[in-house]
Amino acid sequence: MNDIFVLLPPLGHSKFIRCRKMHIKVFKYNHISETDKRLLYDLIYRVWEDTTNLEIHHKDMDATSFCAVEENRFIAYAGVVSWDIRIHGRPFRMCGLSCVCTHPEHRSSGIGSALVKQATEYILRNGTFDVGLFTCSQENTSFYEHIGLWEKAKNLVLMESHRANAYRSDFMHLNVFKLLLSPKAKQYAEYFENSIINLNFPQGRFI
Repeated sequence: MNDIFVLLPPLGHSKFIRCRKMHIKVFKYNHISETDKRLLYDLIYRVWEDTTNLEIHHKDMDATSFCAVEENRFIAYAGVVSWDIRIHGRPFRMCGLSCVCTHPEHRSSGIGSALVKQATEYILRNGTFDVGLFTCSQENTSFYEHIGLWEKAKNLVLMESHRANAYRSDFMHLNVFKLLLSPKAKQYAEYFENSIINLNFPQGRFI
């Protein structure tokens, strides 16, 4: 676990700036404890009002979870999922950010940015991924552009699979971000530009 410190603006007419201490908890989602699952689902509900209690990451995606923890609560989350894809017959090991969210009471505090940076640093150090891919809504695009590290791929389309009514980033008006990691991905960089990539995800899953 890593401690992070976030400076917040003064409250009211105070001349002091509060410094909030929290830590980032990292674990494999497939081995999540019941306590952590309750904390995570409480956060998910507060962000998206999701009451389905479905697993947020498919077990085959071997997600790594990054949680910002303050006073025994999860106040922000980012998952890193992994999956094997094929483009023009060539295999690539992809990863991506998933279910990134911050508790409504803690937004615009730098916590989400710090968490995404830590998750991305993990991806860069991992050494097993070829390419990073994920989508985000139009309103959240500036958040990732401000963080940097990831590149907005204007003409890249991601699709869940070839099934009928599969999720597609262009149909859903989502922006795609990419991160070319391995020499192979950089060699075939054109695959990740003006292309439609079939992720061949399990039904109903997207990134």
